[in-house]
Amino acid sequence: MVVSKVINNNIVSCIGSDGHEVIAMGRGLGFFCKPGSEIIPSRIEKTFSVDTENSERAKKLLSSLPEKHIDISMKIIEYAGQILGCRLNDNVYITLTDHISFAISRHLEGVNMGSALMSEVKVFYPREYTIGKYAVSMIREELGVSLPEDEACSIALHITNAEFSTNLNQIVRITRAIGDIRGIITRETGLDSFDGVAGGEFTSFLKFFVFRCFSEEMGDVDDNGRLISLAEGLGDGLIGVSSKIAEYLEQNTKRKVSLMDKAFLAINIYWFGEYTRRNQDGTF
Repeated sequence: MVVSKVINNNIVSCIGSDGHEVIAMGRGLGFFCKPGSEIIPSRIEKTFSVDTENSERAKKLLSSLPEKHIDISMKIIEYAGQILGCRLNDNVYITLTDHISFAISRHLEGVNMGSALMSEVKVFYPREYTIGKYAVSMIREELGVSLPEDEACSIALHITNAEFSTNLNQIVRITRAIGDIRGIITRETGLDSFDGVAGGEFTSFLKFFVFRCFSEEMGDVDDNGRLISLAEGLGDGLIGVSSKIAEYLEQNTKRKVSLMDKAFLAINIYWFGEYTRRNQDGTF
């Protein structure tokens, strides 16, 4: 890789063999590089790509942030990848680092930004929230800055954003939608507890169902109407409940929810209700 710009003592921008720009990081890497020179591979500890349209902004941002803030963000991202078992979208190296540095600066100025989604994040993204708490603890231990608990929620949303390769505004909208849909289910069916194994599994299903609604058009699959007939036979107006949820989603996503997906949603609500009822009756 050929260096295009030295960002700071530990970070350089370079051009890979495929012609794309990447950010390379390594202890003291900037000391040993200059524009036009080849990077010694053994000195590179981490690389990540940046969107071409955001390249200059990313380099300017990284050059302006305290190196301690960048370093701790890298550790948090590495930890998140281990916990989630997946590679996060590379944009998280910029977005999370920027957020953490801003949060630290605001806290030191006596300004703390609360989160209106604390309860939702704890329930819908438990692993990501654990990562957020780990991040707050690490910042306190390594930088001596005690961020409020709400910050664990904000960091969790950034991690979720990178996990699903969406944007932060979309994640916030999706999180609110999941909470609203659970409210519809409670109001229409009386199911008001989402605790336990059944509640956790249903919430996980609902989370991915809503993510899909926000990210893609949900077209019908031809199964000769078998799934729809099954859902209609469950009784208790569950197709009506799923139709109300679909109407809510269509208003908020401007996308059509298919009949198949309404049926699939109704069936999952049914089984969640059955597991809950049997557990309460001691029959399950």
